[in-house]
Amino acid sequence: MHNYLKNFEKYIFYFLIAILGVYILVEVVTLVYFFFSGLFTVESGKSLFFSKDEGEVIIPAFFGILIAFELIDTLKIYLKENEIKSQHIIVIGLIAISRKLLVLDFAHGDPMTNFSIAALIAGLALAYFLLKKGEKS
Repeated sequence: MHNYLKNFEKYIFYFLIAILGVYILVEVVTLVYFFFSGLFTVESGKSLFFSKDEGEVIIPAFFGILIAFELIDTLKIYLKENEIKSQHIIVIGLIAISRKLLVLDFAHGDPMTNFSIAALIAGLALAYFLLKKGEKS
């Protein structure tokens, strides 16, 4: 019975990795499309090559790809070693909060939200630091 559950778990993880692969492919196509359409389109009110609206599409797509790769890496490590590394989860959290931070409008945001995001970043950074420090000793 235990063998069946392990095989079922393994196939579910392969399925999740395949879904993440499709997600990465779609996000890369989206990223390339918006990048080159912003590069070759001339409009007034654009800073450098991209408008603010295009930047709000490009940045989340880029970070979404990074998060998906980290998730795939975490799933592969789990399949190989049968354990989830907390360091990978913290890195995924840092990437996700960085993604949110880059597209957030601080001027019109709630101050409590801004403090919450700052506390979350500090907590994740401290956790990552402590894990790395514990790894060295």
